[in-house]
Amino acid sequence: MGEALGAPRDRAAETPLRTWVLRRPPATAADALALAAPALDAMFLLAGELLDPVQLHAEIGWFDPGEVEFYGYASPMEWRLERRVQPPDRDWDVWPVPETLEQVDAIDRAAADRFVARACDRQPRGDGVIACPALLVFSAVRARLFEPVAEDLDRLVLRRDAGLASVAIERDARGVWVSGPSDGFVTPPVDIRAKLDRWPNELHVVSYWTPWSEEDRPGTSALDEAVARVAATSWELDR
Repeated sequence: MGEALGAPRDRAAETPLRTWVLRRPPATAADALALAAPALDAMFLLAGELLDPVQLHAEIGWFDPGEVEFYGYASPMEWRLERRVQPPDRDWDVWPVPETLEQVDAIDRAAADRFVARACDRQPRGDGVIACPALLVFSAVRARLFEPVAEDLDRLVLRRDAGLASVAIERDARGVWVSGPSDGFVTPPVDIRAKLDRWPNELHVVSYWTPWSEEDRPGTSALDEAVARVAATSWELDR
């Protein structure tokens, strides 16, 4: 193992350190892709150059477009889309329901649409009730570090409830990144979740690691800017 960043200033928490909430009325449509589209648009707009989705988690429910209301969960309920090549420290995580797992080279908007279509491809329950995502979450992400990191460092050390742990630092042409959850960390740096079973629909941006939650940190500022971009569309920021 190479050098690690010592005397950690930062920590990874198991509960949210900072949360942004946006809301909008549910989409009015009769198919799952159209109903999920505003949430997926906003999730990918939020991610931008800040987050690379590693996993997209979906919970599928029964939805009545006429009443704009969910009536319980479909079976199977839980689905996962994940990046085929996992970041470092991710090989321990095994999805227990193989028939609801789809792997792709990259999680982009087109891959998310195909995933939602597959997860919701089942016979309507009757009376116009269809399978539709009730929840969509970027549950594992690669988050960009906006603060300087020495070239000779290849792990970032963070405090957590169980003590110190470290996460691999990844570099590419776009910047410097860390991924989570990872071995030793049960939360991601940031997760983005769309709750479509609410009226109005809710979009939660939740930061668990301090580089993206503390005031006056460039990662937190980048999240503020990303949330503002979404708030300039059809979503309203809860202030």
